[in-house]
Amino acid sequence: QLYGLGLLPDNMGGDVPFVETSAVTGDGIAELLDTIVLVAEVAELTADPDRDAAGTCLEAYMSAGEGVMATVLVQQGTLKRG
Repeated sequence: QLYGLGLLPDNMGGDVPFVETSAVTGDGIAELLDTIVLVAEVAELTADPDRDAAGTCLEAYMSAGEGVMATVLVQQGTLKRG
């Protein structure tokens, strides 16, 4: 389905980085984060530090030692503490 949308992996001559990861074992997470940073630097992606963050909350949970925790995907602006 990805090929039908014109997404060709970089290891097959395309320009879309693919990183194999596992949420269960954590394999590939470090490589995924490195790839995200590299793509953001090459594309010169930046966030507007004066705009409030807007995005999607992927999960939220209560941690005994840290309180309420959330995993979010920020799509615009800058997320600040508080």
